[in-house]
Amino acid sequence: MRIDDKGNYGLEPGVKTVNSYRNVNIPESLCESLRKHKRLVERDKKEAGAKYNDLDLVVCTKMGNWLPPCNWTRGFHSIRKQLGLPKIKPHALRHTHATYLISIGVSPKILQERLGHSDIKQTLGTYSHALPSMQLEAADKMDLLLKS
Repeated sequence: MRIDDKGNYGLEPGVKTVNSYRNVNIPESLCESLRKHKRLVERDKKEAGAKYNDLDLVVCTKMGNWLPPCNWTRGFHSIRKQLGLPKIKPHALRHTHATYLISIGVSPKILQERLGHSDIKQTLGTYSHALPSMQLEAADKMDLLLKS
């Protein structure tokens, strides 16, 4: 979505960079949530009949139209508040996801691919704050290896 010179929102085909086209594996639980959501969209489509504007969107109104960004943001913050989560911007979820994956030992190379960074240096530079705690873990693992 974008704003034109007149302040209008609309769909913009394409992606930001070539690296934006990528396959990303997702957990089965997320797949199931998406299947459930798709069934809800299909129900809305059936109820609306010919009036449904099928733009093949995942997040849309009950009539199939794109959701204005302010409505999506309002919904995001409503759910965030219900869950008792701190006030963050939606884009921060990308950083939370990446930091969590590094903290559980996912390879920075895999993270680079998931995020679509063209250079591993960008990934390491952005998420290096999560690496120091892993230094102790690496030392402990070396200790275990040397003792066996």
